[in-house]
This record gives sequence, structure tokens and C-alpha cells, in this order.
Amino acid sequence: MTLEVQSVDKLKGEAPLTKLRHLYKTVCRRNLPVHLVENGLLITPAVLDELMRFDAQTFSQCEDCPGRRAMLQLRKSQVNGPCRSSVGDAFKEETKALETAIALYFLLVRGEAVDTNDPGFLEV
Repeated sequence: MTLEVQSVDKLKGEAPLTKLRHLYKTVCRRNLPVHLVENGLLITPAVLDELMRFDAQTFSQCEDCPGRRAMLQLRKSQVNGPCRSSVGDAFKEETKALETAIALYFLLVRGEAVDTNDPGFLEV
């Protein structure tokens, strides 16, 4: 079963960290994934695990996350590169959670959707 929510604005809480705490309770404690319909994001425990690794200050100061962009760039190059057949499904799944976490971060903190497939997004 998945809980559908139209947009990040409809999530419980005002501040990004408050929204994140409520998401964590719903997804991890109640074991109920959340689908953000407007953005096509499926928030799973793996996605929230990635977000929980972010420095809490980035949520209050709207800082960027260049290290995670670099990790995402590595994922893109390995998945789409000439040796992509050697990339295992486990790697793809783990980095998919990171990609979704970054997109959710930008929605929560900056209130904007990002296209993680846009090459300009990957520039650090």
C-alpha cells in the first residue's frame, strides 16, 4: 500500500525538517511509502535513509549538496556509460534512492523541482 500526496506543500509541517520528520514517521515507522504525485517521486525507507545522512544545517540554511551531486554524476556515468552492462542492479537501486533523495531535498528546502537527468544539474 502507498500513500499518495499531491505535492510537497501538502505534506504535514511547515519547515523542511518538520516535513522530513513526518515523512520519516510515515514511511519508516509505519512502513507506508509516500508517492508525491506532482513530482513522480516514490519516497521509500531507502530514500529517507539517504536524506537522513544530509547535514541538518543544509535544511535550515538552504545550502547545496555538491558532494551528492558528484555521487549522482558517478551513477549517471556508470549506468549510461560504455561499461553499463557491468553495473549491477543493486548499484542502480542504491543510487536511485540517492537520486530521489536529492530531488526531494530540493523540493523540501528550496521549493523547486529539479531534473536530475539534466546535465546542468550535475555540474558541481
